[in-house]
Amino acid sequence: ITSILLLSVFVLDLPIHGSLLLLFAESTLFIITCLTLGVFISIRTQTQQAAMLISMMGLLLPTLILSGFMFPIENMPVPLQVISNIIPAKWYYIIVKSIMIKGLGLSAIWKETVAMGHDERVAFLSDTGRRRMDEYVSIIDGRARPYQEAAA
Repeated sequence: ITSILLLSVFVLDLPIHGSLLLLFAESTLFIITCLTLGVFISIRTQTQQAAMLISMMGLLLPTLILSGFMFPIENMPVPLQVISNIIPAKWYYIIVKSIMIKGLGLSAIWKETVAMGHDERVAFLSDTGRRRMDEYVSIIDGRARPYQEAAA
């Protein structure tokens, strides 16, 4: 986070008009959301190649196309505008613009923060639910869980 902000200030000559602490907090929330989505994909795939392919097709491309970074969301068809609401990068893009360029505070971006936090919470609960389901099935089938096999 720090290196990107230093580059934007010193190389691109883009001043930060808002709170640096708020920008770091929002960036941390976005990073946690992305990591949670990565774990979500990893839990549901059998191989690394499948996880990488799904990550690229399911996260990278929608982030580039539907976040408003490359194309304005207002110019997209209505179904794509609705789908773009589940992309955490859309909310992060709005937050960064609001803090760095407009100098707004949390009172102006709380809705975007809640939306991004909701995306993280849904992915986290899905991860937790899948892990618990795997543990439950392994107990019923009489199989040991992977971490117990390694310890034995």
